[in-house]
Amino acid sequence: MLKIKNLSKHFGGLRAIKSCSFDLKPNSITALIGPNGSGKSTIFNLISGALQADAGQILLDSQNITRFSPEDISNAGISRLFQESKLFTSLTVQENLLLALDNQDTKFWKNLFGKNQVTLDQTNRINYILKLLEMPEKAHQKASNLSYGQQRLVAIARAVLNPHQLLMLDEPLSGVNLQLRNQISKLLLKLKKQSATILLIEHDMSFALRLADQIIVLDAGEVIAIGSPKQIQSDPRVIKAYLGNELC
Repeated sequence: MLKIKNLSKHFGGLRAIKSCSFDLKPNSITALIGPNGSGKSTIFNLISGALQADAGQILLDSQNITRFSPEDISNAGISRLFQESKLFTSLTVQENLLLALDNQDTKFWKNLFGKNQVTLDQTNRINYILKLLEMPEKAHQKASNLSYGQQRLVAIARAVLNPHQLLMLDEPLSGVNLQLRNQISKLLLKLKKQSATILLIEHDMSFALRLADQIIVLDAGEVIAIGSPKQIQSDPRVIKAYLGNELC
């Protein structure tokens, strides 16, 4: 699926990522964790093309995407959720999700203004994802009328609907309450059952340990451990990196 080989990134004199290597297992959930400043977001930005690596390779199904633009990486099959929900608040939930299904902006705007018809398949896909998120009644509400947590769910739904092989979620639980956290957990487990491959960053350690099949731990820009949740919890390098606070 995704293979990272000796990836490195410098910011001036600071070496943010140091020869990182790891593989993602298909049809599974992988959590990328580590203390603040360990390089998690930098790794995400390198994979999604927001940053260019100084050295190393990023391979998606054996295709070298290291120098691809963000648009080309999206078209190659990687969909990303960012830390901040970026919805069109003047549009309805359905219209925001339609944008994810229509990769070409001109096609979307034609749909929005009635020059193209929204297909039954598109409507069914949107209704399905909203049902999974337990918010089908929100389809025709303006995004501006949703709570922050509900907007977060719509942003996740948009990332899921965007055609992809790999789904990247940057802190999917950010700012959401316990009920919505449970909805997100159910969604991700449902997607895994449907053979999804998911890479996520999450500071909620209990969530990551409970949900992930594989965990990759970063510290100071380096991969210090890769393994199952059980293996990670007992790894002395990981315990030291977290000072024993979050893994006890």
